[in-house]
Amino acid sequence: MCEVSLNLVATSRSSKGPPERDARRHTGSQDAFLGDRGTIEFMAHDPKRMTIGALGEAAGVSPETIRYYEKIGILPEPSRTAAGYRVYQAEHVRRLNFIRRSRELGLSLDAVRELLSLASDRLRSCARVDRLVRDHIHDIDHKLAGLQQLRNALQGLADRCRTGARIADCRILEALQEAEQAIAPPLADCGAENCTHSAGHKMRS
Repeated sequence: MCEVSLNLVATSRSSKGPPERDARRHTGSQDAFLGDRGTIEFMAHDPKRMTIGALGEAAGVSPETIRYYEKIGILPEPSRTAAGYRVYQAEHVRRLNFIRRSRELGLSLDAVRELLSLASDRLRSCARVDRLVRDHIHDIDHKLAGLQQLRNALQGLADRCRTGARIADCRILEALQEAEQAIAPPLADCGAENCTHSAGHKMRS
């Protein structure tokens, strides 16, 4: 039996990619402070009381992504200081790491939401978790098959190319033009009394 845990399989963090992986470009909190600076600076270095910038740095996601996850309800909204600044806890880091790792594996936000719900009940059977993962593997296999078909079609075009030939003799362009003609609608029959040409003018026999 598998174990649902917020310590999901770790994957390497990419320096490039979606906003949720680019927190290192957001080293400062987007909640700029005009006052209460001492309290905020203390929070930035306290793993039990973090600003949104510190949380993003710890979990490897951007502040914008954190706010979005709060908005859609997969990350609990934090408490706030008297001045209205967000105060995050270690539990937010664990949950955000779970979400980030799930997204890196290609799981949808709906799947992540369900996994988080399942993870909250440690005595529950993990059959549903297995089903979610296997369904995701099936989707990946389907996409891979489609990509392979696309690659084969492109390879077929590339194989028709004669290196050094002129554009007028390009077999790839010729094949693409043949495909366009094959799917083009038939021309209107102008034998009728009123015939509409592609230019939109009516002709009489």
